[in-house]
Amino acid sequence: MCRHSKRWCRLLVLAGCLSGLQPLLAQKTTLVLSNYAGVATGSFAPFWMQSNVWGRVSERPNSATQGIGLQHTHTWNPSTSLTLAGEWMAMEPRYRTLFTQQLYALFRYHQLSLHVGQRQQTSQFELDPDLSSGDLIYSQNSRPYPEVAVSLPTYVTVPFTRDWLQCKGSFSVGCSLDDAYLADWTNPIYPYVEHVRWHRKSLHLKIQDQRRERPFYVELGAQHVAQWGGTSLDPDIGTQPHGWKDFVRVFFGMKGGADASWSDRTNVLGNHTISYDIRLGYVKPTWEVQLYHQHISSDKSGLELQNGRDGLWGGELKLFRLPWLQRILVEYLTTRNQTGPFHFIDYDHDKYGGVGGGADNYYNNGDYKTGNSYFNRGIGSPLLPGPIYNRNGKIGFENNRVRAFHLGAAGDWDARWSYRILMSYLQGWGLTEVPYLHRVTGLSFLTSVEYRPGGSSPWQFGWQLAGDTGDFTADPSYGISLQVTYTMGW
Repeated sequence: MCRHSKRWCRLLVLAGCLSGLQPLLAQKTTLVLSNYAGVATGSFAPFWMQSNVWGRVSERPNSATQGIGLQHTHTWNPSTSLTLAGEWMAMEPRYRTLFTQQLYALFRYHQLSLHVGQRQQTSQFELDPDLSSGDLIYSQNSRPYPEVAVSLPTYVTVPFTRDWLQCKGSFSVGCSLDDAYLADWTNPIYPYVEHVRWHRKSLHLKIQDQRRERPFYVELGAQHVAQWGGTSLDPDIGTQPHGWKDFVRVFFGMKGGADASWSDRTNVLGNHTISYDIRLGYVKPTWEVQLYHQHISSDKSGLELQNGRDGLWGGELKLFRLPWLQRILVEYLTTRNQTGPFHFIDYDHDKYGGVGGGADNYYNNGDYKTGNSYFNRGIGSPLLPGPIYNRNGKIGFENNRVRAFHLGAAGDWDARWSYRILMSYLQGWGLTEVPYLHRVTGLSFLTSVEYRPGGSSPWQFGWQLAGDTGDFTADPSYGISLQVTYTMGW
């Protein structure tokens, strides 16, 4: 067990001891047993079969996963609780068959939430977890890395605003535990940073009439994720700055100090990705419609909106009284602009017009060559394919200039049967500096059906049919999967 894992275990044991210091109002324990098996024809499992599932499904075409999860919640009063949870999985094929998927302590006090450890959680922007292609900053695509996080996960009314303004936010610091995996997977000619540290934060505001006399609402906010610290295997880079002053630089997106690399002294310390988030909504008793946009940026030019329409554009319709078609979602993603082909350092301002702040190279970084990935899966949108698709042990994102049209729908046939459909048309041009000779394209789809027996049955069954055409991911692939889940509580 690595030193970081030992640290998380000590914290969880301490949290468990503290939970017994006060009389309990209630307590609940839940056991979950899960089994998954999938087969496919291509070099990789179909895209939507293994994307946005927290890294719980292997990218290999034929795989099986078994998991056991245990969660125990102490409740002292309706507003105060402590949850201890762990989930352990066995996956084959994988470089190590057994691994810890989740291990955390979660303390809730009124609207405030604090957790320590590896915990699956969704973005604060709250895109549809079943139908969306994924948040650009933090999606469900990779395994959760261990972190200490404090948040207001749901909107809280701001005083003196006549109940019109609400806010929520999050702040976390974490670290990567994928060094052994990278050492096994990566070609030695590609140096990466070990013991990477993470910082993530968000702030969102919502303007809405809480009395629901007016059906409109508006959400505005921003999210920020950064990699920093660690030790690069590139001797020219070496140990990265990791002190408190350096964290302040990372928090505010400032340039590195004298001990930082040349790149971080010239730009900002660490690898940063930021999104501006906006959502417009209209709610009626029987339906709701919302339009949203995430504008992506990785440097000052993106923050100043010089990178055009780059980002995620979407809309979702919710039908509350139509069980067989409850939600319909449409999204469009483009990352082709990137403020042009020239980085401002290499840009000849005397020869060319414009700001020259281009070659944004989303998710990639010159020092943190694994990019915004964890266990080689992008922590942001899976539509920018992560390093798992690279050949010859190469790290980083090789295709971040993409365009995608995405559709999703979900509903229930009755109380026992439900379905979900995803379909994406994908196009990719590679990188600004290393473009593809020919555009890659593909159509990826998934049809999922779930069955929940009636009564108090603990069983749940799921079937999936999925496929990829074209060469966007690698080659055409078609597959099926079966998932069986058993849940018992006491």
